[in-house]
Amino acid sequence: KLMHRHRFIFSALLALTVGRWALTCTLDLAPVEALAVEAGRHSDRTWAEIGPLMGWLVKVSTSVFGESEFGVRFFAPLLALITSLAVWRLVHEMLDRQTAAWSVVMLNVLPAFNLSAVFITPGSVSFAGYTLLAWQVHRTFRGAGYRTWIASALCVAALIWADWRNAVVLLSLFLGLLLSGKGRSHWLRWNWLCVLAVGLISVLAWVRWSSAHGWLLGYGGDWSPEWTIIPNLFRWILLVSPLLSGLLMGEFFALTKELRRRGVSSLGLLLGMALPLAVIDFAWGVWRPWADAGMAVWSVFALILLCHRAQQDGEITMRSKVIARTSIVILAGLQSLVLLRTDIVRDLGLPWLFSQDISDAKTYRRFLKADPTGAM
Repeated sequence: KLMHRHRFIFSALLALTVGRWALTCTLDLAPVEALAVEAGRHSDRTWAEIGPLMGWLVKVSTSVFGESEFGVRFFAPLLALITSLAVWRLVHEMLDRQTAAWSVVMLNVLPAFNLSAVFITPGSVSFAGYTLLAWQVHRTFRGAGYRTWIASALCVAALIWADWRNAVVLLSLFLGLLLSGKGRSHWLRWNWLCVLAVGLISVLAWVRWSSAHGWLLGYGGDWSPEWTIIPNLFRWILLVSPLLSGLLMGEFFALTKELRRRGVSSLGLLLGMALPLAVIDFAWGVWRPWADAGMAVWSVFALILLCHRAQQDGEITMRSKVIARTSIVILAGLQSLVLLRTDIVRDLGLPWLFSQDISDAKTYRRFLKADPTGAM
């Protein structure tokens, strides 16, 4: 029975991928996608919002399928399928098949993930790259061969070339090794040093490429963090859904306390990789153009931890688990549809920049620091 359920999940993933391909034809291009198209046409230019890899992906897909919405976004559903399969393999090898199945289900109703699964953005590469990297790193703990190290290095390079902000992958990887009991013995092995060298070379090459094609990084204010707590929390609620956002943050704190009490754990790899991404997403996510939710990839690792705790918690009855899971899936799925098919982000005035010039009057922060005399 369990085997049939898992086969159904794989069949559903294929059907979902086809459905996402069909959906790509019904939505107008987002601003960040238009930049990717321009990057594919003009390889001698650079943009602060995306890396050169996005332009190369769009150039390949449009040369095969034509310059249409489907042609531009062809790789987005494909990368989402790769992410789902990578999450399955990672959780199956690290934990168990039941937790893997629920992690894949929860992932595919996550609003942030569904944005990256339909719109071709740096987030599409980030979701696939970080999950593949976590899977490959876990395989190295189990004695995998040199191909795993090569795959890890390629993931690091692809992440950095998709978005310069993904240079945080080096910190994320280091912290994941620090909190993982098996990983700390790998630090000074030449394999890890090679992966680190690939990451540093990619960063330097990215800087050199940007300098040669017009340095635009930081011109739009994207170097400065946005620490306004309430708008950023609302953004997380919109990207992760109300129920999941609270549960995921609670799971972070719970696992952090557990690690402090019991020491390192194999789950420390997931927590360590997620923490830097969550901080970056909270502080700098507001600068990302619609519909890029790249740094929200931290929610994937948090989902895995949450599903694992739900499976292990014997104090919760099966009936309560079924009700909670059904509520989360339905609410997150509906919120994904709302994000994809409506202008709710514009209507709510969330601090998600559609243009380089935006004032407080265009965001709901006006309710927190409005000047009453401004209407006179």
